[in-house]
Amino acid sequence: MTSDITQQIAPGMRIELRSVEWLVKRKRTTGMKFHQVDVLGISEIVRDREMSFILEYEEHVRKGSVKILDPAEVTLVPDPSPRYLHTLLYIESLLRSAAPKDADLSVGQRGAVDFMEYQMKPARMALDASRPRILIADDVGLGKTIEAGVLVSELIARGRGKRILVITTKAMLTQFQKEFWVRFSIALTRLDSTVLQRVKERIPERHNPFHYFDRAIVSIDTLKNNQRFGHAIQNAEWDIIVIDEAQNVAERRRGTRRSQRARLAQTLTNRSDALLLLSATPHDGSRRSFASLMKMLSPLAITDEENYGPEDIKGLFVRRFRHHQEVQRDLSTIIPERETRRLRGQATKKEEQAFKLLAHLDLEADRKIQKSMRLFRIVLEKSLFSSPAACLESLERRMEQHRRQIQDGENPGVAQNDLIQLEKLHEAVAAIDPDSFSRYQLLLEYLSDAGWNGKDGSDRLVIFTERIPTLHWLYEHLRRDLGLRENQVVTMSGDMSDIDLQKAKEDFGLGSSRVRLLIASDIAAEGLNLHFYCHRLVHFDLPWSLMTFQQRNGRIDRYGQKHQPQVVYLYTECEETQIHNDFRIVQLLSEKEETARQNIGDAGILLGTNDQDEQEEIIAEKIETGTDSQDFERELDDRSQASGNDEYDFLEELLGGSSGAPEYDEPAQSTAEDGDYIFDSFFDYATAALRHIDRRQGLKVRVHENDRIIEMEVPSALRDPVSREPRWMPQEAVKEGLIKLTDRKELVNRDLDRAQASENSWPPTQYLWEVHPFGEWLGEQMNRVFNRREVPVAYLDETLDPNEAIFLFFGRIPNQAGSTLRDSWIGVRYREDEFHGCMTMAEILERAELRPDFHVNEGTASVSHLQVLVEDAVDKAQTRFHEEVQQLREKLDDQALKELANLEKLCRRHEDQIEQWYRRREGIQQVIDAEKQRREDEVQRWRNEFWSWFERMRQIESQLHPHTRLIAVLSGPRS
Repeated sequence: MTSDITQQIAPGMRIELRSVEWLVKRKRTTGMKFHQVDVLGISEIVRDREMSFILEYEEHVRKGSVKILDPAEVTLVPDPSPRYLHTLLYIESLLRSAAPKDADLSVGQRGAVDFMEYQMKPARMALDASRPRILIADDVGLGKTIEAGVLVSELIARGRGKRILVITTKAMLTQFQKEFWVRFSIALTRLDSTVLQRVKERIPERHNPFHYFDRAIVSIDTLKNNQRFGHAIQNAEWDIIVIDEAQNVAERRRGTRRSQRARLAQTLTNRSDALLLLSATPHDGSRRSFASLMKMLSPLAITDEENYGPEDIKGLFVRRFRHHQEVQRDLSTIIPERETRRLRGQATKKEEQAFKLLAHLDLEADRKIQKSMRLFRIVLEKSLFSSPAACLESLERRMEQHRRQIQDGENPGVAQNDLIQLEKLHEAVAAIDPDSFSRYQLLLEYLSDAGWNGKDGSDRLVIFTERIPTLHWLYEHLRRDLGLRENQVVTMSGDMSDIDLQKAKEDFGLGSSRVRLLIASDIAAEGLNLHFYCHRLVHFDLPWSLMTFQQRNGRIDRYGQKHQPQVVYLYTECEETQIHNDFRIVQLLSEKEETARQNIGDAGILLGTNDQDEQEEIIAEKIETGTDSQDFERELDDRSQASGNDEYDFLEELLGGSSGAPEYDEPAQSTAEDGDYIFDSFFDYATAALRHIDRRQGLKVRVHENDRIIEMEVPSALRDPVSREPRWMPQEAVKEGLIKLTDRKELVNRDLDRAQASENSWPPTQYLWEVHPFGEWLGEQMNRVFNRREVPVAYLDETLDPNEAIFLFFGRIPNQAGSTLRDSWIGVRYREDEFHGCMTMAEILERAELRPDFHVNEGTASVSHLQVLVEDAVDKAQTRFHEEVQQLREKLDDQALKELANLEKLCRRHEDQIEQWYRRREGIQQVIDAEKQRREDEVQRWRNEFWSWFERMRQIESQLHPHTRLIAVLSGPRS
């Protein structure tokens, strides 16, 4: 049975356990409902050691071994340091680590980014909600990763980000990891194939590997394909889960079964406190697809996936396009408008011969094909539209199939007839050499006219193609015709490993790299930053998908691009009427996508879907049925001007022309460190603290005051005790055990640019602020400035009156999960040894004028007259603190009543819908009854899961009696 003392222990307390003293950092409930505390050693024998204990075990096995130290059992000692620096550092360390006072932004907007105001809204929305869960669905290139970093930083500052999981595509692993570290000091362990193999070798089979990584990033395909890790992740708990490219885990309108990715994502939704979904295309054009993402965020929000309105999903997502006013206001001055060129080349005679044979291809197999399958003639046309090499591969596979059929006697007559036609087409396509491949010659002509020869490392080129054979053909021929060496051209395609993909992407983005040309399939079209040394992009072939155009162009036309993006489309003009018409249909997609980007935002409206496969099927059907290109153009224009009543335009209808985000007052942007602090900046605090630590520990530290740079070796507490490698920092970011820190964003960005131009794309300079692991380590060092159970006394003769004293207390109010709900500062003031009221921290800072280099320490003085007041001051502080606890408890109780009422309302809506379904249903009664029971049970499960979370995260333990801790005594002169 849980003891009272087990219930009362809270973060921030000092406890005695196993006869030594510890500082409680966190308290949480395990899966078996035991209470685990994470503590930091205070006593000399355990100083600096981090440990975890199960309180029930300590109480059961070691009777009475756990003791909450009485805050009155302390000894006051005069602070001997010059200008009372030690006292100021001690207080500042707690001020800097205190949780933000409210839901507004406190740290996220100070990351190492030149933020746009619109990028702050998602974090504000999520922090305003009872539970931080949001879909960030901004357009390609607007900075969704940055928006996620702002929110995650805020949650870390609130003690709600110890365990973080990021799920993304395999091509995005390194980029996302680097972005989170460089911009926000959030270290993610990259679980790529190499690391996972090492994990497999070192971690016992029955152990959950995700218990070994507090902050990790892994690809969705790894989780989907690796049975062990896919199962393990579903049994791990997280504070924050981020799912990048979330359209990959949404349900699709086509088919009734959820994809493996969608099922995996759904199982993770209740494994975390916060959930962030990122996607520029958050639905396939159907309400059901978008509803699946909304239900991941809030399972009870939507009762009918085909019929819901703005109020059902209010506050769950934000979606902005470049033409939105708030985005235009911020971006118009920093991202140059895209330059688009459409180059046309006339087909050669050899191409015309192939086109003619293709247009008149009449395959027996196509006549018998099922409706759900695509005609092979269309398959060939799509491949030939890419390149002769791609078409030859498709032809050879099919020809080999027909030869086997003839050999095996399977419809030999039909197979022979088809084979003869395919062989003629193969001969014609094979005759198209580089000189007679008009689109290739058009590409060479463009590069010549543009003066691009691969010599300028700051002017790199990316060429996209859909087909792997086309990619390999271009790799071979462009190297020869442009005179490029092997190390100047890289490729990215879906048949490459995650390690090879990351290396290719890194090489293309490194300034010192010899790479000048990237030839990529559309695996590189999702999310990757390709704009560092590249502003030219060529669509060698035209995808049959609007979504792919958007994704490709967004690789260089994005936030952070410093040059005018130049996008080039290569068109083929031919005389064969049918092929000309089909080419034109595909060309129209590129043209209308540009128009939609400028005027509508969501180009998927034009085809009624944002599903890439569905878009391709629509185009294939248009070509297959012989749709006239002019009719198709009128159809696209009509959809562009539609009023928004159709299914494909449902999201615009839901938004009513807004971004989906509530309006906020927009404060002027500032990088200043707002709050009640003693030191002007974190840098000033850090440098003063390091001088103290350097003297005590012999730590190698160099401070460059003018440049605001700190160079130091990695402290032992930030090293792994076995490997001695740095912990809490990416290994790539630490060189030779040294780190360089600065609070100047421009230096971080400068070094990032230089790193991109060197062999190592991880910048040597790290951003110095509270979120960096160094900040937590520094705070722990300052918490041990004074000996165990000692409280410093500072005599502030310049500001405090004679016989005036302020006893400064700090208290932490945790939720049931052990995370911080509120930090409280209380000053108990005395005049002539009589209680004279309590003060806030702001009042104390103003009254005592606490700041460095102001007060003079004239030497030791007697503290006996203050020591006798300690017990009374503790009583006064405890009384005030418990009043604050009660006030917060009442506020949370009011919130709980509102949440419970809303929860019951949502449950009733679901139950009513189930009942309506049940009444309409016909069939086997036993089956219907079982399905009804399953749905009702699911609603109750959702209800119970949410309420369990709410009680853990938004309520105070009923038996908890948190204590305040005496931090310092500020005294005037004794008369």
